[in-house]
Amino acid sequence: MFTFSALEGNRVKLVPLETEHIQPLFECSRNPDIWINYPFSITTTQEMHGFVTKALESRERNEQYPFAVFDKERNEYVGSTRFLRISRLGAVKEGLLRKKYYKMDYFIYGIIDREWKEIRNRLEGYLGNEGT
Repeated sequence: MFTFSALEGNRVKLVPLETEHIQPLFECSRNPDIWINYPFSITTTQEMHGFVTKALESRERNEQYPFAVFDKERNEYVGSTRFLRISRLGAVKEGLLRKKYYKMDYFIYGIIDREWKEIRNRLEGYLGNEGT
């Protein structure tokens, strides 16, 4: 299993998602405009519980890594984000899953062993520049 710790910048801190974040995430997601471009919406605490539980299950399967977003200036959680199927960052497009989840198309990316050294060096370069 991948292990990630908190990621912190000047304004926000990404905290590995846990069930303790259900209520704060529900509270910050009340504006219906948030859900306009999503294939679903969360309108109850139970739906947020399901959303978080599903994200944690995906983390256990090494499919993605979810974070709660904490705004340090406001001193509150303001949302969530995740490394979704860890498919960006220099990977090559392998294929397309048409209408796979939520009736949306998903592209699949991959990195093979001979590509890894160059990609790793580039990613470590990003970290050396503190993500800027």
